[in-house]
Amino acid sequence: MKPLGRAFYARDALEVAPLLLGRTLVSESEAGTVT
Repeated sequence: MKPLGRAFYARDALEVAPLLLGRTLVSESEAGTVT
């Protein structure tokens, strides 16, 4: 794997991880609110 490709992958992972984490937290908070 090229270092450049790895750098782009790392950047994308850093950008996507918070979105996935935020979506999980939101879904949990919504479930808690409904319950």
